[in-house]
Amino acid sequence: MALAAGLGAALLRSRTRLAELRARQRVGPMPGSPAGQSWPAAGDIPDGWSQVFGQMIRSASDVFWETDAEHRYKRILYRDGENRGFDFDHLLGHAPWDYPTVGVTPEDWARLRDDMDHRRTFHEFVVGRVDRAGVLRFSCSGGVAVFADGGEFIGYRGASRDYTAIRQTQMQLEIRDAVTRILAGAARLSEALPALLEAVCRPMGWRYGARWVRDTSDDTLLCGETWHEEAAQSFAQASRAARFPVTAHDLISRAWRGQALASSHDVAHDPDYNRREQALACGLRAAFAVPVVVQGEVVCVLEFLGPHAQQVDPMIAALADSLCSQLALFWLRREAEARLTYAATHDALTGLRNRLSFNAELDRAIQRSKRNNGRLALMFIDLDGFKKVNDLLGHHTGDAVLIEIARRLKNSLRASDTLARVGGDEFVVLLEQTGTDGEIAEVAQKLVAAISAPFVGLELTEQTPVSASFGIAVYPVDAPDRQTLLARADSAMYRAKQSRASRVLFYRPPAAEVPVYDRSLSTVASPGSPAADMGVPTPQPEARADR
Repeated sequence: MALAAGLGAALLRSRTRLAELRARQRVGPMPGSPAGQSWPAAGDIPDGWSQVFGQMIRSASDVFWETDAEHRYKRILYRDGENRGFDFDHLLGHAPWDYPTVGVTPEDWARLRDDMDHRRTFHEFVVGRVDRAGVLRFSCSGGVAVFADGGEFIGYRGASRDYTAIRQTQMQLEIRDAVTRILAGAARLSEALPALLEAVCRPMGWRYGARWVRDTSDDTLLCGETWHEEAAQSFAQASRAARFPVTAHDLISRAWRGQALASSHDVAHDPDYNRREQALACGLRAAFAVPVVVQGEVVCVLEFLGPHAQQVDPMIAALADSLCSQLALFWLRREAEARLTYAATHDALTGLRNRLSFNAELDRAIQRSKRNNGRLALMFIDLDGFKKVNDLLGHHTGDAVLIEIARRLKNSLRASDTLARVGGDEFVVLLEQTGTDGEIAEVAQKLVAAISAPFVGLELTEQTPVSASFGIAVYPVDAPDRQTLLARADSAMYRAKQSRASRVLFYRPPAAEVPVYDRSLSTVASPGSPAADMGVPTPQPEARADR
């Protein structure tokens, strides 16, 4: 009865201690008992307790070990004489920090070493190591200093238990939470990738991560964003310079074509890994490629490399699935947002900017011109005869005409110019960094010619001719702000509609406001020049000066 009561009390104390340790659990050493703490001698243990404690210890731990005074492992015993896949033998003769580990920082090792140097007891020190079979395993260890009868320190005795399942679950949650936070604060995937790759690599002990994308122009794969430790810098440079076809047998190509996790547990023995020499030179061995699949199509592949030969284990497989799901959701969400933004800022028929988007761009252009002391020209274009097309040939033909005109205008402008549809048959063109009025007039003439070209296949007749009237206003000469500039370009366009002499007119203020100086250079507005044909006045004492 007394033995049962004692055992019950011991179990209760053990459970209380276990709860305390779990509450204080962390990676790295924990403060333990002070050096020199006395422990009961073997003779002080009641009869029968030695067997009880032995059974309790064997049921609680997987490995028992001893170190010498230099903290080197000198004896390792496995529960029931079997290592059960938990291999510590290669550590014999070495200190715990002599071998590469995963999930332990130099600061953690320094604290453990300080504890052991000062003979302090330590608990719950979690270490990850890739074993000789290439499997990442974690152990949770505790130890107590051992002294000879004369008080001389002779080493540590301790026990370690397999902590792999617990730590892997923790790491998966930590990585998933980190990735979620990074993606939540990113507007584009390219912004998030370096931090995201680091968030995956660091806890896994990997040294390099990259995103691979597909160049559809030649169906090749090329490296995009990367993260790497300093030791892998030359490998990152080699990756960014690499380009190979999707049909290749390389790791990235296999993941892309197969739409599934691909791996090379040791690139030293993988002749198909096309950057093998560069990887080995940087101490990289294991490689993993995770395809990100969105609605049945691969949009990119994430590549990771680590310093140990390593197999794909359930944690890596689960990590790949989680990454793919998170990035696919981010991709779909950003695509949906982009579609909504595009619909709100572009004309549904022609794909050009709409009035809202153009006004915002014009405001920005005016600010740029103001900072650079530059000029910009605004052209207001209204189609002539378009209503007859709709009335006589139907709206489907009218839509086709609008689409064709939008295409012609876009092809006639520079990439830096802005084109928008702001009404049923109204377009506007923004020309930044413009030169003289004559140069602006030449652009307008080019657009007039584009609109006036025959509409092949659209069944337009002599009764439905399509032409256009252009009104032009220039910042800052004609207007100081967007609203005034638009109003004056519109005013010039209506004057062009009423004019029989020209389809293109620059804005002119009322006669009472016309200053007595020349508007245009005589070299571009001479009689018979394109500028003169399109309403740019020839030099006269009453005309405005060049801007």
